[in-house]
Amino acid sequence: MHSPDDAQKCCVFLDGTFAEGIISSVHIDFTAFAETLRRSHCVTNFVYYSIVPPFEDEFPKRRLLDWLSYNGYLVREKYGKTVTRDSRTILRGSVSLDITIDALEISDRVDGIIILTNDMNMCAAIRSLQRKSTWVAIVTWINDVNLQVDSQLRRAADKLLRLDLGENT
Repeated sequence: MHSPDDAQKCCVFLDGTFAEGIISSVHIDFTAFAETLRRSHCVTNFVYYSIVPPFEDEFPKRRLLDWLSYNGYLVREKYGKTVTRDSRTILRGSVSLDITIDALEISDRVDGIIILTNDMNMCAAIRSLQRKSTWVAIVTWINDVNLQVDSQLRRAADKLLRLDLGENT
């Protein structure tokens, strides 16, 4: 297995549910995120996975998804399930299976996978990728304990990429 420190071909997968959760604490500069990773890795593409409402063309994160798509990210939308609690409508769903399938499919064409997630269900996917001689790196933000990734996920990955990409709000 190659080292994730080498400038090898890799793909970046972003769990939009996790990214949208951290946006409330940190402003993520997606342009800086891409530039930072491209400086140290040969990134083939950035894929952003998002849960979207099933029957709405316009919703709060549509602008973000359109901006990402326009600026070189591949955006994968998955319809979520709407649940009403306390007179609030909540959108529920998970993209971990989608990320897993795409990562396993592309693993023969790249040396590594970089994932932005905090879903510990990804541990099994990480182990499968490693068995295919593909290294896996997990992204976390430096100096913010609230944004640290799960310890099981951190231990499963080959590398933890600590980035300082956003401004605390």
